[in-house]
This record gives sequence, C-alpha cells and structure tokens, in this order.
Amino acid sequence: MTGYTADDLLGKNGNVMLDDDGKAIMANILKERAQGHATSYEVPVRHRLGHRIWLLITGAPLRSLSGDVTGSVGIHFDVTERKEMEMQTNRAMASEALARQRERDLLMKMSHEIRTPINAINGMFHLMNAQARGSDEDALWQGAKRATAMLRQVVDEVLTLTKLEAGSQKVTLQKVDVRELTEG
Repeated sequence: MTGYTADDLLGKNGNVMLDDDGKAIMANILKERAQGHATSYEVPVRHRLGHRIWLLITGAPLRSLSGDVTGSVGIHFDVTERKEMEMQTNRAMASEALARQRERDLLMKMSHEIRTPINAINGMFHLMNAQARGSDEDALWQGAKRATAMLRQVVDEVLTLTKLEAGSQKVTLQKVDVRELTEG
C-alpha cells in the first residue's frame, strides 16, 4: 500500500511517511491515543516512490498488564481514489460557486449600467411631452416611451432575480385570490 517493506520501517517511527499535513493530524490523534481513546481518521502519507496517498486508519491503544498505554494497533485502508474524487468534487463546487457569484455580479452591474441611460431617456421623453407635436409624432413618442418603460421593467426584474439568488432580498408569501387576477 505504501511501497515500504517491513525492513524499510523496522526500528523507525511511522512519522517518516508523513508530510507536514500528516504530522499535524497525527499529533492530535496521538494525544487522544495516549489517553486511551480508539480513533478513526484519514491521513495523507508519502508513498515510498514519493507521491501522496490517503489512508483511513482505525487505531486503538495497546495497554500493558497494568493498564498503561504502551503503543497502538491499527487497520489501514487506502482511500486515495475516494479522497481524490472528494477533492475534485470540492474544487468543482467551489468553481461553480465562484462562477455563480461572478454571474450575479455581472448581472447586477449590467442592470445598473443599463438603468442609468434608460432613466435619462425617460426624463427626455417627459420633457418632450410638454412640447406641442402633431398626432403622428405624438404616437411615435408614446410608443418609444412605452418601450423604454418595458425595458426598464425587464432590467428591474433582472435586478430582483439577482438579489433573490444572492439572498439579499427576502421573499414574502401572501395569499392571492387568483380569480381577482384573471377576471380583473
């Protein structure tokens, strides 16, 4: 499993196979073991060829006849493949979360950037409304004004959706009479 032979490890502490992460994990485990606790844990180990493998170890203290902890005994399973899949999944989830956050940020920025010129156009329409025009021109202005209002509504809805996804806007559930909505 680790590539080491019994002769390679005879008379040596098992820490020779541990990197800094493994040594930190084992330091805590050995404290528990010294208190007489059995434990199960995952620890990274350096294979004899130099690459990292992961072991699931279930260990229990060995006691002398007087009850003192004199060592430990353990069962080791190679869980490298499962651990690598777990780490890949975690990286993919972190990448997906980052992509979602960037998408929300982009939508928020776009919505605000689009809203500003829409407000300016709306303001110009209000000013132009005060001027006298013919009925053909008036119909065109009113159509443009409605189109701008619809565009603003779309931008507002995108902003609301983005806020809902980000959790920065709360949803309030209310009872609604559907007949009023459809008949009115």
